[in-house]
Amino acid sequence: KLQFLYFIGEWGENKKKPMKTKKKVKRVAKPSRRAREEEEEGEPVLDIRELTEAMGGDFAKDVWGKKVGFVQADDAFVAALLDGFGGGEVANVLPECRKDDNQKYGPEEMGEIENLYEEQKKTINMPLCDVEGATALRNSFLANYPHLGNDVEVGVYYSRTGGETAPWHSDNNHNITIQLLGEKTWSCSPGSPHTVRSKAFTDKPKNAAEQLEKTPLSTPIVTYTLTPGSAIYLPPGHWHAVASTGREDSFSVDLRVGNVLHAKWLCEAVFSELQSVFHKVTDGAAGMGEGDFCKGWSAGMARQVEYTAANLEKIIRSHPIPKALPSERHLSNGIHRAATVSFLHNFSSTRMAAITAAKVSLTPHVAASHRVTPDHILFDLFYESTLSTMEYLRYTIHFPRTQDISDFIHRLCRHEEVDVTNGTKEAAAVLLDANYCIERDGGCGPKAKKARTA
Repeated sequence: KLQFLYFIGEWGENKKKPMKTKKKVKRVAKPSRRAREEEEEGEPVLDIRELTEAMGGDFAKDVWGKKVGFVQADDAFVAALLDGFGGGEVANVLPECRKDDNQKYGPEEMGEIENLYEEQKKTINMPLCDVEGATALRNSFLANYPHLGNDVEVGVYYSRTGGETAPWHSDNNHNITIQLLGEKTWSCSPGSPHTVRSKAFTDKPKNAAEQLEKTPLSTPIVTYTLTPGSAIYLPPGHWHAVASTGREDSFSVDLRVGNVLHAKWLCEAVFSELQSVFHKVTDGAAGMGEGDFCKGWSAGMARQVEYTAANLEKIIRSHPIPKALPSERHLSNGIHRAATVSFLHNFSSTRMAAITAAKVSLTPHVAASHRVTPDHILFDLFYESTLSTMEYLRYTIHFPRTQDISDFIHRLCRHEEVDVTNGTKEAAAVLLDANYCIERDGGCGPKAKKARTA
């Protein structure tokens, strides 16, 4: 999943640099236009566009990935979000947070975390939060901006007044942070939007690209004061340092969207294709060897270069990046999210109504399996890159247990091309819209199976 840095210590030498302060005009958010009419009972109704629309212009086109956005939410939005996060109480939120391996924290672990927070004023940073408000906030983002992310997570920060600060660092994700209790000061400075990892300012460059990046010492610094209801958006790679500066302890919520560069996904798609074509179990050695470390190429390398050059567009079109999907909390298990096919179809019914296909197949890089219950077929989908080991997909869709669906799922699990029938149209539309399947008869997918070299 997304990579995060945890910072301990003081500001260091950077605190000596004078900062330029730019006063921001806080705007009251517009009333919600797209609050969902149907939400799972007990979950708060939230519309993130109450924040994003007030950041100026078209958020997706004018702000996303380009500049810092800052806004003040109305009291109703803040109250609903705070209620969805257990009133901001540590004891209500911590039991619903997950570790990187999706396990919950045990009683002893939670006791130690709370002790460090209370006695040593250590910040509590839980990047994987699974309370009702986190699900509602994530679903709202995906309802309004379904094409902006592959990996969307919600986390929480608890900071004591006068306690631990976060020194200068940049993150490899888009970040929307909403202050709910207390006050924090954010010092921000432009960085490189082409970043591929999160890092501290004091980290040594690991490649030429990082060595040439902008730093907080070479670009203007702007400070923002976040009070209850304030929200700030930071693009990937934007340098920032954060401190709790109010009289009361701070509680904030952050929604993060993973940043995948075009160059990275091109490499993922090409590697997946070449692996399936050239690196079969029965093939001989396909690793770098004699001839590859000289000025020329070995015959094996030359074959793969020629194949890539001849099929690049087809490779990219047949390997779309999986989208993040909304979820139903009562069916999910932490970051292994799930939903029924009807929930997903209704969530984006207008967009999916335009999807038609006669034949589909699973995207080449996705692994699939299924489980059966008395009423449903559970379709488990995974994709962890064999190139970067990054996890792009972990999701389960609950389908009704019908003969059409059963045959459809069984054949997809075998990576076969499957005809779309009246009984599987809804399922095919959901899978195509999420980029978990591709069309085999036109549209955005290839019209026929990929050619294989001898």
